[in-house]
Amino acid sequence: IICAVLGDPEDALAEVLGALEAGDAIDGVPGLRLRGPDGALRSTGAPRRIDDLDRLPNPAWHLVDLPRYTSPPHRRRLRRILPILVSRSCPGNRCTFCQEFSTLKLAPYRVRSPEDVVAEIAAADHPGEELEVQFLDSTLPTDRPWLEGFAAALRARSLSITWSCLARVDQLDRETVFLMRELGCWNISFGIESSSQRTLDALVKGTTPERVRRTVAWCNEAGIAATGTFMVGMPHERPRDVLRTARFAVDIGLDFAVFFISKWYERPPEMEALGTFLDEWDYSSFDFRGPPFIPAAYRDLDHLRRTQSLAHLF
Repeated sequence: IICAVLGDPEDALAEVLGALEAGDAIDGVPGLRLRGPDGALRSTGAPRRIDDLDRLPNPAWHLVDLPRYTSPPHRRRLRRILPILVSRSCPGNRCTFCQEFSTLKLAPYRVRSPEDVVAEIAAADHPGEELEVQFLDSTLPTDRPWLEGFAAALRARSLSITWSCLARVDQLDRETVFLMRELGCWNISFGIESSSQRTLDALVKGTTPERVRRTVAWCNEAGIAATGTFMVGMPHERPRDVLRTARFAVDIGLDFAVFFISKWYERPPEMEALGTFLDEWDYSSFDFRGPPFIPAAYRDLDHLRRTQSLAHLF
């Protein structure tokens, strides 16, 4: 039997392993998608959901040789990188292209307590060995109460850390950026996507180029490196729009800019008349999972890739 766990996996996976160890069938474990001997697919119930993330045990980081796993040079400062997830789902769940929107839109946004996060960091810390924390959430909780609790939890354990994260430009203000710097943040990666307001509106980003410019300026002022990620292959997009966005990335003072060819886990019906969806998934060539979309202004995938390369030359 081949199965997949739907939703949060921890409880269901433990039950599956328990059933297998006991020699029992796993059909009674809720929250699974099964393919039986006859090849037919069926579900054993709704996706599982864990509301209290603090009840989950922290990973056994002492069993992991962290220096063997690294990040791109623009995303790290130290050799030992500790990857941590603070939350699940997304506080916005609205950006039309996002994989999280496609796969987690039915799950509510949940956040671990600052104390639980700091406890995980403390357990992985070793005296005499520098450790950098990399928060991998699509959007780190940046509301003031959570960050102030994070500061208090670090002080309670006498921890001083170096860290980076992903955040939304529309959820930060100047005071929050400076608080993050005070707590050890050295790099924030923003999913900016485009400098075109029409494209931002089509993606339901909920922001403006001017707000992007202002947030990046706060990072520059605070001494935090700002990384911007951008998408190539958006609805209504023309190659010159991407090159204008590349110029925008330079003008606003980003420290790093990365252009990705967009992929679509789902295919919005309204896009069918605006270009062509490719069918193949090729992990060796494509940036993220899912087939790319070729807007009508592009000849083919090669044209899209050449535009991506030109953007990186700015």
